[in-house]
Amino acid sequence: MRLKTCLLLTLLLVGGLLVASCAFAESIRLSVPSVLPRDCPLVGYSPLVRVSYSGLNAESYTLKLWLLEDQKYNLASTQWSERTISIENKKGGAAEGQLLLNAAMDVFDYPSFLWVARLYNSAGVEVAMAKARSKAVSTRPVLLKPVGRRVATVGKTLRIPLESEGEKDAAVTYRMQDAPSGAALDSKTGLFTWSPTAAGATTLVFEAVTGDTELTDAKVVHVDVSAPDPAVEN
Repeated sequence: MRLKTCLLLTLLLVGGLLVASCAFAESIRLSVPSVLPRDCPLVGYSPLVRVSYSGLNAESYTLKLWLLEDQKYNLASTQWSERTISIENKKGGAAEGQLLLNAAMDVFDYPSFLWVARLYNSAGVEVAMAKARSKAVSTRPVLLKPVGRRVATVGKTLRIPLESEGEKDAAVTYRMQDAPSGAALDSKTGLFTWSPTAAGATTLVFEAVTGDTELTDAKVVHVDVSAPDPAVEN
């Protein structure tokens, strides 16, 4: 048992015996697309993969992720054939957080998929692991067009018209995750509107959903919100 990574060590009385119970500090959690497009080339398809982590010690970590064929464990994507990401917490203060991964990817021709994430500490020891599964569909995804970074001002309405491209006549619905207070998105037209009430940086996650398949393409958009210019207000 590696007591270094143990958040809590307690002694329990079980059947007259003292038993050590250890709750490990580091943990990770995966949130992945519910379905993936089977046999999809690298055409700009970029669903959102969210990795949440907590309980990190004051050191550097390495996160490794794979997309595999479920059960048989063959690699299922060129871009997720061991994607490596560094998580820096040497100064502390970043013991928990999340990563929003939104890169273009291909998907191999398999009937179902398994995502695997493994977290390693600075000594190269695995301290946490998470798995998640995605179903496969033969439908080609509708793709969201790039949005880019945006700037906004407190009290003024920011408008972002979402656009998509893909199969002709394919039905598409727009939606967003973690919407800021007061924001609205028309699920049919893709028009996003928001009047921010405080300055700061905000991250928006937009998705285009293909038909009734739950097949999604996503764009992570960073918005810098500034305070109103007093000179302009006067």
